Amino acid sequence: MENMIGFEGIGISPFLMDRVAFSIGNFDIYWYAILITIGLVLAVAFCLWQAPKFDLTADNVIDVLLFGLPVAVICARAYYVLFKLDQYDSFAEMINIRDGGLAIYGGVIGAFVTGFIYCRVKKVNVLALFDLASFGFLIGQAIGRWGNFVNAEAFGEATDLPWGMSINGYGPFHPTFLYESLWNIIGFILLLVFAKKWMTHHGEAFSLYFAWYGLGRFFIEGLRTDSLYLGTFRVSQFLAALFFLLGIAFFVLSRLGFIVKLQDKLIDRSVRKSEKYKPVYTSLFDTPNQALNEADETKQLDQSDLAENKKDDISEEMTEDEKNG
Repeated sequence: MENMIGFEGIGISPFLMDRVAFSIGNFDIYWYAILITIGLVLAVAFCLWQAPKFDLTADNVIDVLLFGLPVAVICARAYYVLFKLDQYDSFAEMINIRDGGLAIYGGVIGAFVTGFIYCRVKKVNVLALFDLASFGFLIGQAIGRWGNFVNAEAFGEATDLPWGMSINGYGPFHPTFLYESLWNIIGFILLLVFAKKWMTHHGEAFSLYFAWYGLGRFFIEGLRTDSLYLGTFRVSQFLAALFFLLGIAFFVLSRLGFIVKLQDKLIDRSVRKSEKYKPVYTSLFDTPNQALNEADETKQLDQSDLAENKKDDISEEMTEDEKNG
């Protein structure tokens, strides 16, 4: 649970770092979990604050969080376990995330897929939501990486650079957690400036996030000693290159307006479909109160029609009496 960590090259002597922040009875609370939670809270706070600027509401942010967070954790764990199957003897070990093993790529992919589905169901601008979420991811990743520092994990190869990190007397190693944290902080600042001054279409910030993160992760992953492999390939490094290329391509298409036009066509088609089938599915999803209100309105209309008919009948009878008289 404890590690000796130092940065002797810049005058920081080794010090003891305990993975456990505090305990409640026999239950340990890890610094890693605390840092992840701090990153999540700050990311959500920023997104709630900025939501109106992206034509979104606070409810949109909360809804996506409630659905996306558990899916992201499951996908992050599944991604990690998939490439480490030989290290687990039971399903219980595979789902025990307290022993470590969450891959950020799985979490990012799971969160964005969940957000896409949410937007399709709720008729929310998916590109706007993805733009906003990109800022949240940069905040969360920048802070969450310090959990790797506390755990003395996710470090790089040996180095003679002044800021090299020693761990339990070994090293110094590249502090790759620090590289990625700083990279995300710089990316957040640059993306924020871009969004305020130069963004012209929804989807541009989202695509630049993918390109920026992919570029940095490609080089940082090449330094790490704990990469997930598929054969002789570093999986995360391959995905980083893919993210970078797709991000650049998506940005160009977004900048030219093609992505927004495509989204508008899909939305128009979806709206037309919803209007066509509205009489069918509206009644299926009405709440009891709505159903009762509609029943009352129908009853009132029926009673009104009945009164009108009676009135017409009386008028006709009086007219007939007048004629006969």
